[in-house]
Amino acid sequence: MTFLTNATQVPREWRGDLLLAFHGSWNRDNPTGAKVVRIRVKDRVPASYEDFVVGWQRADGRRWGRPATCRCR
Repeated sequence: MTFLTNATQVPREWRGDLLLAFHGSWNRDNPTGAKVVRIRVKDRVPASYEDFVVGWQRADGRRWGRPATCRCR
């Protein structure tokens, strides 16, 4: 996870929001996860979330990779 507080390469309204990587489940019949979500923060409290990057998981549940976050500047 990384906060976008000091990120300069994203829209200004995203600053203070959070990116969170889900590496996905490994022990479910229907695998989930393998995505990055953006969590909107309002008044220092999580307000909502949305998928930010998806696509590591194929329709049959197999994955070709897993996400990891980096320090955004």
